[in-house]
Amino acid sequence: MKLAEKKYMIKKGRPKLIRAIVILSTGFFVFGISSFAIGQQVKSFPENRLRGFYKTQAQSYLDGGRKLPEILPAFPGLDYGRFGHWGQYPESKSVDGSWNDMDLGGVCAALTSHFGKNTNKAVNVVVSEEPPLTAIFDTQQLTFTDTWSGELLSFSSSRFGVLSYATPRGNQWLNLHASHWNTSEAVDSRFLGYFRHAHDVVFKYRLGKATILDHVRGSEKQITRTLDVDGIVHDEPELILFRMPAERAYVSMIDKTQVVMLKQGKERIIVQLDSEYPLAKFTSSTKEGQTAVGIKLSNGFHEKPIRWQILKGTDEELAPIAKSFRSSTAIDLQELTMGGAARWAEQSLTTNGRNGVSDSAYAIDTIEIPFGKANPFGTPMRLGGVDFLPDGRCVVCTLSGDVWLVDGLEGEFTSHKWKRIAAGLCQPLGLAVVDSKIVVSGRDQLTRLHDLNGDDEIDFLECITSDFITNPGHDVVTCLDVDDEGNFYFDSSVQGVLKYLPETDTVQVLGSGLRNPNGLGVRGDGGVVLATVQEGSWTPASAIHEPAAGSFHGLGGPREGAGQYGFKMPLCFVPRGIDHSSGGLEFLPTDKRLGPLSGKIVGSSFGNCTHYLVLREEINGRSQGGVVPLTGDFLSGAHRIKFNKHDGSFYVAGSSGWQCYFQDVGSLQRVRYTGKPLYIPTNVKTHRNGFVIRYNCRLDPESIRLKNVLCQQWNYLYSAGYGSSELSSRDASQRGHDPVSVSSVHLLPDGKSVFIEIPSLTPVMQFHLFAQFAAKESDASNVFDTDIYYSVFDLGKPYTDFDGYVERDWKESVQRFPTPEQLPVDPRILAQEKLKFQYGTLQGIRAVTVRAVPGLKFDPNVIRVSPGELVAIQVKNDDPSMPHNMVILQREDLNDIGQASMLLAADPKALALNYVPPHPGVIYLTPVLSPGGSYTVYYKAPSESGIYPFVCTFPGHWKVMRGVIHVANEGVKLPEVPELQTPTRPFVKMWMTKDLAPDLNDLSGRSVARGQEVFTVAGCIQCHKVNGKGAELGPDLSQVTKRFKGEKLLNQILNPSAEIHKEYQAVSIITVDGETITGLVTKKSDEALTLLTNPLKPTELTELSTADIEELIPSKVSTMPKGLLMTFTREEILDLMRFLHTQGD
Repeated sequence: MKLAEKKYMIKKGRPKLIRAIVILSTGFFVFGISSFAIGQQVKSFPENRLRGFYKTQAQSYLDGGRKLPEILPAFPGLDYGRFGHWGQYPESKSVDGSWNDMDLGGVCAALTSHFGKNTNKAVNVVVSEEPPLTAIFDTQQLTFTDTWSGELLSFSSSRFGVLSYATPRGNQWLNLHASHWNTSEAVDSRFLGYFRHAHDVVFKYRLGKATILDHVRGSEKQITRTLDVDGIVHDEPELILFRMPAERAYVSMIDKTQVVMLKQGKERIIVQLDSEYPLAKFTSSTKEGQTAVGIKLSNGFHEKPIRWQILKGTDEELAPIAKSFRSSTAIDLQELTMGGAARWAEQSLTTNGRNGVSDSAYAIDTIEIPFGKANPFGTPMRLGGVDFLPDGRCVVCTLSGDVWLVDGLEGEFTSHKWKRIAAGLCQPLGLAVVDSKIVVSGRDQLTRLHDLNGDDEIDFLECITSDFITNPGHDVVTCLDVDDEGNFYFDSSVQGVLKYLPETDTVQVLGSGLRNPNGLGVRGDGGVVLATVQEGSWTPASAIHEPAAGSFHGLGGPREGAGQYGFKMPLCFVPRGIDHSSGGLEFLPTDKRLGPLSGKIVGSSFGNCTHYLVLREEINGRSQGGVVPLTGDFLSGAHRIKFNKHDGSFYVAGSSGWQCYFQDVGSLQRVRYTGKPLYIPTNVKTHRNGFVIRYNCRLDPESIRLKNVLCQQWNYLYSAGYGSSELSSRDASQRGHDPVSVSSVHLLPDGKSVFIEIPSLTPVMQFHLFAQFAAKESDASNVFDTDIYYSVFDLGKPYTDFDGYVERDWKESVQRFPTPEQLPVDPRILAQEKLKFQYGTLQGIRAVTVRAVPGLKFDPNVIRVSPGELVAIQVKNDDPSMPHNMVILQREDLNDIGQASMLLAADPKALALNYVPPHPGVIYLTPVLSPGGSYTVYYKAPSESGIYPFVCTFPGHWKVMRGVIHVANEGVKLPEVPELQTPTRPFVKMWMTKDLAPDLNDLSGRSVARGQEVFTVAGCIQCHKVNGKGAELGPDLSQVTKRFKGEKLLNQILNPSAEIHKEYQAVSIITVDGETITGLVTKKSDEALTLLTNPLKPTELTELSTADIEELIPSKVSTMPKGLLMTFTREEILDLMRFLHTQGD
């Protein structure tokens, strides 16, 4: 079988979408993908996902053999662009109040807002079950700082409760906000963790050389607190218990017990201290009506525990309770640290396993998650971490604070036993097993879990470190990895990538300026650390960064001294169509059971629920790389990957989340090598003149052909805007991809490597290399796709070891990426982007698609919107010849805005303004859209009926390219607005002068009347006069036809920028004061220059002294649009030429 035949068989098996796109492209594939997709897109989230955009785009050109356009369309958006590039993610997908129904196990570490105070590192503990009473322990203050009558916490249902503070479920019992330790600065204090023993919780912390156990029990009217002090106490530390207003306060001694009494109306606050004096004594002071009560510890050893009771109630209620305390003995806290009986021994459960299809190189096997009623604790099973114990059992943690053991991983999956071993941790989103101990990274601390009595339940939660910032909102802590030396690595949204060194007990910031990192991969020796970020402000796309030595990566804007651009570029960008919300990374070990992925780096996509191979090279002292998508989907957002040495597979733990195409709330799946082949690039080396790509297989020489390779590239813009469009690397003002010319393709002598020659290669943020080669195995040849998304920041020396190498004068490659100064973002666009996040997550929003089509038309050009209705208007540029925008404006301002837009042609700020004048009549606008581009405007209609025009303000278009939005109730007849509505004509041809030149010699038989009609319909009459009829915005064609005839006149119409008459050439003047003035020059002398800045007001002129002019910049673009005649036939154009030649006579 020949290669071509084999390739055809491969093509036959491709999804129907690809074949349909090729058929429906109608000669303009620039629209094929997005237009077809828009037309077919009827599904809702998450089924509306756009898959394989870039690959399908490249395949279509290789399969069809068509000529590449000057610019290829950018990725349209997550749901085909109907609701903008982020799509219409329903906020309801992120609303889940199930955390409130969960059995938290009596303890919950959480950012807590309690009765006017916020505690970011809090452990909330139920100290009495009946009636419920809860206390909050502040791990920074090392004391209890509040109490309330009621159960633990209430969580917001928005965004799963992650962004907001948790709040108490009950009323405040006693305000302890002022509680803290008074110690000298020399005393080192630190939280060490807490013990679980049945319903008791014992906190452990250090004050100087003393280690303290701290415990509280309570009931309806009292709490009893006990301290066990081990070690020497120095500097007489004082624990302030509370500060509150009191009518009267006094200290006394009752039955050898120190007592403080405070009166508040009918209630009393009584504090009883059971401690041998002077080892501990009360302190009391009153200032400004506030009484502070504390306990001061004496220096030295404390052989006996310190115990006190706080009572609240009337004298009658408290008397028997107080007496009972004085006759009781202290709890033995040491006994509570030995490990108690298992709390959840009877609540383990079993789920089924499903083995994936093994028809490809890797199968994805599934361990079913205990959701809903199957879960005895009601845990929302959003998994945040995964690893394996030495005995082969799996450990996972959940966002809501649980840690579970999962058994039954051997061989094929059948059934799996789940057992909860810990609960109440603070949003753990990372987990690792180190020296047989489980360690989790929470939002508040790194915690090591200890099973003290071997019953598979955690008895001591040791705080390894909490020396990092804990904030509410998006500022989460994710991931956990460990190097061979035992150093821990984790991500902080606030600080960046952090490294904890146990040897010195310090936390280092490896890299900052990373937006919401949710992935981390560490090479065993710690020499390479990779982190993924999420697209957003100053993060133009998802990316993999390589933080090191305190590097800064851009979030918040450039910093002085942080490199050429004010920040360190990533290892690679990952385009939105591959990954719009990045997940975890794993350096897989060298293990033959992993198959082709042995020793490779694998990354995951949280948003797309997929994974990819990560490529990395070191070049000229820096690293760069890319990704190669791998096949297979996961059931939820894939964000943690871990290799299991017991079965030689890697496991992926997942969770649902914002903008995630999840099927299940959480997932735990195994990626298992089946033994079948997978042909992948294993290494890329970037040279000055192309790439050397090495594969894991021998290649068929017959397949290494130029026709089997397609490359395209684009850049991004770092800015305060939310992400970036995919921008032409040649002209950043255009959205889209630049085709890249490949000169030759060579199979290298090792039979596994290919050199792809690209002499024009320069640094670029995103390079897409797609190829269809064939693997050579025995007598068979198997075609496979190469689909690499690379970032090129540096180039190595030219590669010379191939036939046909031509020595050139290779110049040094220089990074020239767009910057906000060169390409500022229109602040009006930034404001609209914020609306997208307000409106774009709402369900039920009506979507309307408006297309810019050949002939300077909008289709449709009439839109009905009900008063007050919110509509997502997707504007698509389906005109292959030119850019367009769409501006919705106030009707009375149409002419002023239109005329001002013409003058923007020569203004250096025109591009930054998207050719939309800064006018108060502008309501909404789109950026300038290159052919194939799209943008979604969220239009909130006024509450009253009205007519609102929309126009294209790209230079010269506004007079012709118009439409109208009618804000009117259903059933109301819409009025005709002829000046805003013109019929849409079908595209005929992008005419060139040579197409019509032979017929221009004899126009005698052409119709002047039909030519005059074309002159009107094409919009010429709105700018030009012929024999006194028409407008004066452009040259009088009665005079022009005296200078130009025949072919020269036609060329002026078809290529208006080829020669611009100075009288009608807009200019931009920059004054010595830095002011920019744009207009048409009406008068010029050696001393002064006169400008018409508004053609609608010809009597209002601006005169400038030549001494005040710093620079005068003429426009190279005519205000007359190109392509006006693309919707007219040959006969109609020739009739127009007859009309112009005869001047209408």
